Amino acid sequence: AYTLIFYYDSCFKVMSAEQKEELLDEFLCNKPTPSNTQDKFFDSVIGFIEDIVVHPDFQHKQTNFLDKYCHEFEHCEENKLIYTPIFNEYVSMIEKHIESELVLRLPKFDMSEFMKILPARRNEVSEELFEMLLSLTDFLIFKELILDHKSYRDGKVADLSFGLTVTSFRKH
Repeated sequence: AYTLIFYYDSCFKVMSAEQKEELLDEFLCNKPTPSNTQDKFFDSVIGFIEDIVVHPDFQHKQTNFLDKYCHEFEHCEENKLIYTPIFNEYVSMIEKHIESELVLRLPKFDMSEFMKILPARRNEVSEELFEMLLSLTDFLIFKELILDHKSYRDGKVADLSFGLTVTSFRKH
């Protein structure tokens, strides 16, 4: 039986359950492997994470959290004591959601191991996704995220979509 493992570069990559398990073991145990095997695994995990964070369930959870707490944050260098438990709650909720979704796809996946290698591969991840993942480990990135959300919610961010037209370059 084959399982769909990831969507990448406009084509589907398919692996058997055994191949997927072997790839996961090699990646997480740092066994000597060809770099392209680790690259494929990393790309598949990033693809999964992209799918997870654009899903309405994730968007709803994150938006509700940011709405709930953005009024607590202020645009200043001083950090209030209340910021720490809010940050910890965010990390717990978001990391748990992402990891539980990834474990459904990759049963032995370990988020903490993945987060250790992520900084070294920063250039291989979109800036938005990298910053969202970094918000799980870096308080200042989290604070920036919640303050940006607060500004957007309060209408203090210009709507840059006015006058934009999206056109497909795909030939028919």
